[in-house]
Amino acid sequence: DGTAPKGRRQDLRLHHPKHDEGRKTALRSGQERPKVKDVENSGYYIGSGALAVLGIYCWVGMKKAYEKGEALPLRVSVAIWAADTVHALLVAFSSAYGVWLLPVSKMAAQIGGWVVFGAGVAIMSAGMIEFRSLRRMSGLDTSKFVTTGIYRWSRNPQYLGWFLALLGVSLAGRSGLAFLFSAALVVSIHLYTVRLEEPYLGRIFGEDYRLYKSRTARYVGIAKGDFLPSS
Repeated sequence: DGTAPKGRRQDLRLHHPKHDEGRKTALRSGQERPKVKDVENSGYYIGSGALAVLGIYCWVGMKKAYEKGEALPLRVSVAIWAADTVHALLVAFSSAYGVWLLPVSKMAAQIGGWVVFGAGVAIMSAGMIEFRSLRRMSGLDTSKFVTTGIYRWSRNPQYLGWFLALLGVSLAGRSGLAFLFSAALVVSIHLYTVRLEEPYLGRIFGEDYRLYKSRTARYVGIAKGDFLPSS
């Protein structure tokens, strides 16, 4: 009758171009997902490694300069900016992709996260404005002791604002990995502030800095009276 046997019809269906294309598409999609995941993981590993190397280089460079009572060399300042950029990208991508997604309401996390982020940017910007110089802000010029504006309530408003901004991004993305990166920066900056920066400022600004330090909180607080530098 011109029709193929039943077994032959089944065999023809199995090898029909549409079936073959469907299997190829499924195979490609199944293979691409692991490849994309591998690329993402490699990016985090490379970024974390680069951040660690830059962090060590910056710490050693700052320690040498501060022990001599000097401003930071340009190469160290550039390395600090590079480290901050790499760290910010790691936090941003972790948050955007929800790496290690936390069981938090998406709407509440986004609202709260962007509020915290906005507050952080405002505080950081207020601190940067008082410096009025990119060189001074980058540690290349330490000729002026800044105690005005927001520095009356915080000795480190730029750090405080940056912490809040990163935590806000981490919360908005509900990313556990972003929170981990942010927490690592908070600990690192705190250690730097206590062990390197504050002793250095005490050496170059003397009694003025020690008086300012006794009246103004390290991160945020109510000033204990007005501070008027002697110089």
